[in-house]
Amino acid sequence: MKRSLGDIERALVQEHVRSGLAHARAQGTQLGRPRRGVDRDRVGRMKAEGPSLRDIADQLGVGYGTVRTRLAQVS
Repeated sequence: MKRSLGDIERALVQEHVRSGLAHARAQGTQLGRPRRGVDRDRVGRMKAEGPSLRDIADQLGVGYGTVRTRLAQVS
């Protein structure tokens, strides 16, 4: 079965990327998007005061999902 030159090139790029990621992990490099530092106790106190999760997220400058995750960690 014939492979086009583009397919071969794509396979080489994938191999190089995977190799680079494996090397970075082996060196202890943190990969991915940095985590936002949000104090879960503060989120819990704010929620006890009554505002919605979206209001809390707006006040803290983070996403709704981050607030929901931190609240789940408090419980």
